[in-house]
Amino acid sequence: MTSRFFLLPIAAFAAAVILLIVLPKKLKIVLLVLMALFFCVFGTAEARVIKAAKGNAGPGADYVIVLGCAVYGTVPSLAMQERCAAAAEYMLANPGCTAIVSGGRGQGEDITEAEAMAKLLKEAGVGPERILLEGEATSTLENLEFSQRLAGFDPKSERVVICSSEYHLYRAAKSAERLFGASVETIPARPGVLLDRIVNYIREACGVIYLGMW
Repeated sequence: MTSRFFLLPIAAFAAAVILLIVLPKKLKIVLLVLMALFFCVFGTAEARVIKAAKGNAGPGADYVIVLGCAVYGTVPSLAMQERCAAAAEYMLANPGCTAIVSGGRGQGEDITEAEAMAKLLKEAGVGPERILLEGEATSTLENLEFSQRLAGFDPKSERVVICSSEYHLYRAAKSAERLFGASVETIPARPGVLLDRIVNYIREACGVIYLGMW
């Protein structure tokens, strides 16, 4: 998947170079202007994704929503393990906090993402009575919407924290702000594979632009 993703910008760059060679002068100028505009927009989006990746959660939150990601059969992906490790660290340091693990069952998954995450949190020492399972969501927006419906929290009067991969936090927080009408705090799970991090940051910025969140 990573190698295929890198083929897209390489192909786009090659096409742009070819067009700059074969196009007449006036069209070359138009193409250069469009390319400059794209890089300005992309740079703005990427800067916001990078800034949000630090997270900003303080102690004492009421709820932590852990966003789901891939499960291979019944085996959680590395990204899921990283998210649950970060969430468990916060939960153990804040005993009054309730976790909402959110994610349905997708293709190639034998259990819901919520079930896989609940198991990881329990293995990390979080009591089962502190974990709510939301096993229907299939997108970030549904993660947030269904979690609120399940727990019944009021984000304007209760502190809600989102835990996800570092590159995903900006989009998740913006989605929560649009849905709840209130800001939320975030906990970053930092992936260890450098190449995956680069690819995900680039892909996330493109997603932010596509959704008009930049």
